[in-house]
Amino acid sequence: NYTLSWTKPYFMDTKWTIGFDLSKSTTRYISKEYDLETTTLALRAQYDLNQFVRWGIQYRLKNGSVDLHHDASEIGQLEREANIHGLISAVGTSLSYDSTNHPIKPSCGFRSRLMLEYAGLGGDHQFFNMAYLNSYYFPVGSRLVIKYRADFRFIQPLGNTRYDTLPLDERIFLGGEFMVRGFRPYRLGPHYKDHPDVPRGGLS
Repeated sequence: NYTLSWTKPYFMDTKWTIGFDLSKSTTRYISKEYDLETTTLALRAQYDLNQFVRWGIQYRLKNGSVDLHHDASEIGQLEREANIHGLISAVGTSLSYDSTNHPIKPSCGFRSRLMLEYAGLGGDHQFFNMAYLNSYYFPVGSRLVIKYRADFRFIQPLGNTRYDTLPLDERIFLGGEFMVRGFRPYRLGPHYKDHPDVPRGGLS
């Protein structure tokens, strides 16, 4: 993964913060049958409403591709979906609340974020993306912290975009220690027919 980020206050006497992220990544850990390669440019601006609440807007431009391994030739549906390419051009907004006591290693407090995004400002795919992410940290003693999570995310294809024409790198993959304990990483959810170990990704 390669990421270039830049963030700074727009003016010293305002509560606006602007920045951008330019990244190129290769994701190999979702499945041994394919790799996801993406290049993304994200422009963002945020405004502090008060000490705990922040509002933001973002524009995202992304291009992705799927690199199949030799074993994937047995999965015809995967071969077809791996050929779905094209630009993602999306604009979004977010509202965040953060009362935690540390930005990286919190031991108490509540962190919540609501994100809405529309893809279809140009580009090759059209869909609506919504996420509501919540974490609550509760200290137990001097060294133990309990974290409660409640995350919701939904993708609604629009126009000519359908589930089977949505790029693999835009779908939702679940499972694993940091998402849903008790399930193998990225194995919870839709998979390709007759191949239960090859995740296909979902819409929610």
